[in-house]
Amino acid sequence: GGATGWLLTRDSGPKAGSTVWSLGIGLAPDTRAVAHQNTLFIAADGTDDKDSPNSGQLISIDRSTSKLNWRNPLGGPNVSEPVVAADGEHVFVHSWVKTDDSSAPGDYHDVVYAFDKAGIVSWSAEFDTFGLQIPETVDKVLVVAVAPPTDSSSDTGKGQVVGYDAATGEKKWTWPLPSEAPLPNVPVIVGDLVVLATITESSSDPGIVTALRTSDGSVAWQWRTGDDGWWLTAPAAANGRVFLRAAYTDGGEYYAKERTLTALSLTDVDGGTPKQLWHTPNLPAGYSHQLSVDAKSDTVFTLTEGNERYGTKTDPWVKAYDGARGALKWQFKPKGWYLSELVCDERLAYFAAWPSDEQARVVDPSASPTPTATPSGEPVMTGYVYAIDIVTGTVKWTHETGGHGAVTTPQLVKGVLCVGVSAGGPAHTSGKAIALDAEDGHELWTQDLQGQDVSGPIVAGDRFHLVASPDAKSREATGKGDATAYEFQP
Repeated sequence: GGATGWLLTRDSGPKAGSTVWSLGIGLAPDTRAVAHQNTLFIAADGTDDKDSPNSGQLISIDRSTSKLNWRNPLGGPNVSEPVVAADGEHVFVHSWVKTDDSSAPGDYHDVVYAFDKAGIVSWSAEFDTFGLQIPETVDKVLVVAVAPPTDSSSDTGKGQVVGYDAATGEKKWTWPLPSEAPLPNVPVIVGDLVVLATITESSSDPGIVTALRTSDGSVAWQWRTGDDGWWLTAPAAANGRVFLRAAYTDGGEYYAKERTLTALSLTDVDGGTPKQLWHTPNLPAGYSHQLSVDAKSDTVFTLTEGNERYGTKTDPWVKAYDGARGALKWQFKPKGWYLSELVCDERLAYFAAWPSDEQARVVDPSASPTPTATPSGEPVMTGYVYAIDIVTGTVKWTHETGGHGAVTTPQLVKGVLCVGVSAGGPAHTSGKAIALDAEDGHELWTQDLQGQDVSGPIVAGDRFHLVASPDAKSREATGKGDATAYEFQP
């Protein structure tokens, strides 16, 4: 794809809602982005089509000039969210790479890459697995949690957590994952600890939460779920506590005890076990996002998506819990089944919801599992952006996106709330960027994008960025698949 862009000079004072620059970045069906100072890093998936596979890529853009710094293809089609080291010297991703060795345990293996500012691979590490997780923050040590190569009983003891010198790639320490719970979720770095939740594929074994010291990989404490759930989401941490959600997805009463929210003390440890501060049962069934925590209001948010398959319906819910006591503060049921992540400002929590194809009566009968062609309830033909008072749960405002396409996680820029909306519906055949007044929700501006699928929202330098990509149908019809990265003046 092309790498040409255009730029409004800073002296020209771009007006609110103007496109500061746009830049072709090649094939990028789905993206995730981070920023460091004036550099925007975009991790872009490729495709795994048998006839014409395309590698994923990591892209670096100079925001101040709209120029492409570098673009490096990776070994496989799937690329993780990029993570920038605290000193800004390296950016890390991992990617699935096709395995050539016929004796290897799988068709793909996972590779961690450390790129320097010039886009050169400073170091890399390969693992015979594609169940690999890295934290969202990196200081001097990059922590890599690695699942066993296969789910065979002979491999369950081969999972590990490895600490690497982030600058050089030197292996500093290794810690073996528990064989009874060898599947890692995304670790979280809290001070000098890395907290990791690991699970098993069998409900007969508990989930395990372990805190390791990042300096040497030694165990600071460990906690087991016991009978109260084994399918743990990634931990979240704030105000000296670790929060964990046991989130089995089945809607039946039998699994109700395994849908819980628990708070552990980070520092109150007795005999290697942290103090359990509170435990809240009976969370809603359904697919669960990672926990969101607002440290200032001491609120823990759970976001659960809705569904209706095989005659079983689960409703979407956003619930807010008191971080100190675990009590439910408020709950809200959106109209759309699918939910974005949640973000907070001083007083309000913002998130988006949009309908499933079933809700919007856009159903692919060949989908698997077989969808419910006519679900219960009225059709939902639009997405929504919500603002809710963090303390009271009062809905401050609601904004309709106008189409039923997916909505990106809202991004706040100086009193302006920005979202990207993918195509969906007769009047919404292309993606859009929308800016709303964060206080009252009225629309400030909207921009049509060159592509149907919108992803990679990020704020940097008080500007809003996202990527628009042609969807699969458009790529097949036109033979063109280049995505476009945008910077907007909110």
